[in-house]
Amino acid sequence: TFLSLQELKQEKLLLSPHNTSMSRIALQAFAQHEIQPHIFHYGRLETIISMAIENSGIALVMKKSLTMFQQDHF
Repeated sequence: TFLSLQELKQEKLLLSPHNTSMSRIALQAFAQHEIQPHIFHYGRLETIISMAIENSGIALVMKKSLTMFQQDHF
């Protein structure tokens, strides 16, 4: 599923730590569109995936990072 930055701005977002490429890319995209995202949690990939499965927020991750998880409902 693809969501726009506007659709994500009110959601609780789950991101990898600040120093990772994914977090930098996501935060730069929000900043370029002058959107203040609601970052609910920064954590390891395993943690944010688990939180997303439990409906605690939306995990922003690179698609290739999901190949190690055997989850059919992503």
